[in-house]
Amino acid sequence: MLDPRPITYRAEIIEPLIQHLAAGECCSIVGINGIGKTNMLQHLQRFDVIAHYITGNGEPLAFCSLDANMLAEPSGWGFFEGLTVALRVGLRTLLPEVALQRISEEHAAILAAYGNYPMALRRCSNAINVALDYTRLVIILDEFDALLPQISTTTLRNLRALRDRYKYRLMYLALTRERLPTLCPDMYAEESESFLELFSLGEEGLPPLRHEDAQRETVRFSSRYQQTIPPAEIERIIDLSGGHPSLIRTLVQVVLEYGTLSDEPRLLMRRAPNVRNECLKIWNDLSDEEQDLLWQAHHHRKLDLHDHADLSLKGLLKPHADGWQIFSPLLDTLVAGEIARTASVTPNDSQPDPISINPTTQQVYYYGREIGDQLPRLQFVLLAYLYARYGTVCSEEELYKAVYPDESEIDLSSDRIGVLVRRLSKRLQRLVPHQPKLIHTARGRGYRLGLPS
Repeated sequence: MLDPRPITYRAEIIEPLIQHLAAGECCSIVGINGIGKTNMLQHLQRFDVIAHYITGNGEPLAFCSLDANMLAEPSGWGFFEGLTVALRVGLRTLLPEVALQRISEEHAAILAAYGNYPMALRRCSNAINVALDYTRLVIILDEFDALLPQISTTTLRNLRALRDRYKYRLMYLALTRERLPTLCPDMYAEESESFLELFSLGEEGLPPLRHEDAQRETVRFSSRYQQTIPPAEIERIIDLSGGHPSLIRTLVQVVLEYGTLSDEPRLLMRRAPNVRNECLKIWNDLSDEEQDLLWQAHHHRKLDLHDHADLSLKGLLKPHADGWQIFSPLLDTLVAGEIARTASVTPNDSQPDPISINPTTQQVYYYGREIGDQLPRLQFVLLAYLYARYGTVCSEEELYKAVYPDESEIDLSSDRIGVLVRRLSKRLQRLVPHQPKLIHTARGRGYRLGLPS
């Protein structure tokens, strides 16, 4: 069994985070793909870690985690049903049996009134009140990116009202890959503002690991295989990964298989495809704007303060003698050589065309693989429309008319196009997982099909 991580693990994030929460403030954490969010959350909730960072005789904090992927449905009823379950599960070792029984009764009442939003809200509020009789509570909103755009503004207002009712005893901790204000549709920005302002004082980025934490994680991961890595190779792993946990794990596996990381980054990615694939996961998870800004950073172009702050919050940039650079030489190499090919449908190189569609036969070749028969009808219609306008941003209204031509009224408030685009993008990534994504979001304008320019 692996030794527990030292209390000081991720101290640069966890210490200010716990102090904010202990002061009664809501917080948000923003981090890129594979950055070690789960490990950080587990460490944050350890009793000895909380006690270490809460100064004086402050009342302890209890955590319960609501994973958006575990909701029965993304409705208001589904949200409060899932939150009530999270309370019962997360606090099962902290509350007396009588309190847990009351929370179970509230959950049973919610299930008995399926789809009844007012009932779910009232019963969940009762369950929260039971928990707060015994402890201060932090509700972790995990994987909040996909859920926030789908939650109604009524639900957000109710969450704000619950916070106001139990101020300084009930706090929210949101974990996302994008900053919260960018996740709300523009049309709902004003209605969401009262909820989002709860997090304005407690926004933290989750950057790559500090050097000492990266060293421990490298040793920790290699010990799972009962192997010891030489100190020089450990330093090489940390340098190439930039401290990114998923890249560290991948590079450890390379060392254990090949014995060394002597190759320069480009050759290393050719020799070990998993390294390139891990970098692609990071790249494909970034927004169009972030990809463009990293391309500029690679060319040492000066970024404005706002753009630089966003990239630094996520740890995508690190200080360098010439200013700033991409945090990992591997990701920098990917940006330079593997991704920035061309915006053309048919790149002038030896790799297969990114995409080719025959609208008559409905054949779709995606990075050389035929996937047309694996796309539902509406996803094919959407993809074919974007393909015919390759490289051009298409508005939601335009796409709505193309996908639903028989509907007399356009209903953009339902986010039907946004949901369809996300499902199509995920399906393409699942069918051909180790290639750059082709569907991109232009915030406030629409969607575009194409490689980065």
